[in-house]
Amino acid sequence: MKKLLSISVICMAAMMVACGGKQQSASKDADSLAVENIVEEETTSSDYVMLNLKGKVKSYEMSGFWWEIIGPKVEFDETGQIIKINGETPNLVRNDKGQIIKYSYREEYDSDCFDDGSQEYFYDENGVLVKMTTHSFWGDWDTVFKRDEGGNIVAWENLGPDGDKGTNKYIEFDEQGNWTKQGDATRKLTYWE
Repeated sequence: MKKLLSISVICMAAMMVACGGKQQSASKDADSLAVENIVEEETTSSDYVMLNLKGKVKSYEMSGFWWEIIGPKVEFDETGQIIKINGETPNLVRNDKGQIIKYSYREEYDSDCFDDGSQEYFYDENGVLVKMTTHSFWGDWDTVFKRDEGGNIVAWENLGPDGDKGTNKYIEFDEQGNWTKQGDATRKLTYWE
């Protein structure tokens, strides 16, 4: 009987160690998963990539002469998605990657002249805007962009009726690396906290 009791105690001790070890291992795996879930990679919204914005931009407003991709006054939600263009909720179409592929607008030039137009956007494999097609009262044309190593548009060319070209010279940048002055244009940016 003593022998059977000793064997039972040894078996129970072995099972406790084995179960304890498994519980510890399972607990360790759960802790590892929790840590992996806490560590978040910084994601950049496709709208920030499209407009080459760095940091968590809340809004920007431009003045002066500039090349306009989507509008001079743009607001973003906390995830970096555009929510307002020129104070209005925009009519945007997105692809399955979340990229804006079409923006439809109505613009008033004076009380007798309205432009119901749209812009279509085309991206490279990195999500960088490389071409824009404009459809407006004034005609249809493509605009292609050339960028510097920082992603800023340094040259553009209209492949449409007038075939004009232009260059951008960047003069000032903020702490986040976003331009605040280029050529005759200035841009004021605000950021999410």
